[in-house]
Amino acid sequence: EVIISVSNNSAFMVLDVDDGLDLTGWNHLVFSFKITDESNPANLLGDAKAKLNGVVTTKSGALSDFGDTLDRTLNFGSHPLPNVDLYRGLIFNPAIYFGVPPSTGNASISLVRTATLLEITYEGVLQSSATLGGWEDVQGAVSPWQISLPTSGAMFFRARPAD
Repeated sequence: EVIISVSNNSAFMVLDVDDGLDLTGWNHLVFSFKITDESNPANLLGDAKAKLNGVVTTKSGALSDFGDTLDRTLNFGSHPLPNVDLYRGLIFNPAIYFGVPPSTGNASISLVRTATLLEITYEGVLQSSATLGGWEDVQGAVSPWQISLPTSGAMFFRARPAD
């Protein structure tokens, strides 16, 4: 199971196989908390949403200051009690946004191969990599962009939303 705890480290949301958890492979988790009532700054009311592998779970709750501050941790994967069933594993590409997450914008890509050229038509910013990692913007690329086919090795392309 995945335990999401906020504010006082209690189990705010517990997600398991019924909520989309894949016990044998990678999981994709997005969690958000939208404040609906901030009339009492010591007790912010809101709606939480967890999207785990496409399955959405919602819950209403409160972020409380417990007499000190709202400077609390946000935990994924650990038991709410200290040093009990701590998460042990890898987290790939974590991201935390305070406030509104950045816009994903639009990005698309299509490739057409001829005998000697690769024509890449894209929306957004064209990126390339020789290893499917370490993506870099292709400087000076304008859609449609043409390159000579490489004679050896591999080259990968993707489009990301423009800034």
